[in-house]
Amino acid sequence: MDEVIKDRLHAEQILKRHGVQVGAKAAGELMMHSARLGLRNILEFFGRTVQVDYKNKFHDTLLHYAARGGNIDIVRQLIELGVSPLARNLFNETPLFYAAEEGHVDVVEVLSEYGGIDYQDKFGDTALHFAAREGNEAICVILLRKARNVVNIANDNNQTALSYALEQGYLDVAKTIERYGGRVNA
Repeated sequence: MDEVIKDRLHAEQILKRHGVQVGAKAAGELMMHSARLGLRNILEFFGRTVQVDYKNKFHDTLLHYAARGGNIDIVRQLIELGVSPLARNLFNETPLFYAAEEGHVDVVEVLSEYGGIDYQDKFGDTALHFAAREGNEAICVILLRKARNVVNIANDNNQTALSYALEQGYLDVAKTIERYGGRVNA
């Protein structure tokens, strides 16, 4: 059971124990770290004064951070509270990009149900590019099963997800992408 948060200082002490540099960060920033770390008690404490649709200077939402941390329960809760799973940050990345990059299968399963699998960031990468670049084969399979059309989307440098997998030496990932019709160049 999470301990009850008494005040901001108490919340900051817990975050520090988890390696967060609290400094003079705004409550919304501390909420983001809480979402990433799965610290529901701190998230709820700051949620009394900060709106659930809070965005940082990069326009990341609490859901972006929860997806990066792989916290499926918090991901679901934030969606239920109205945080859009298709919210884009300044780089045009949705929470799905972060979950795909970090290899959080259960989070990708949930977020991909809302679509946006074919969204491209400001550099032309998709969530599939992110997963392939990091060698997250299971994520690639999920994304390709749900949206086969993304297999040969090329980014601004004409790189496909297969290009990334090969470049990083993830041969199993490359073979998987090839089975879905992936090519090195679009």
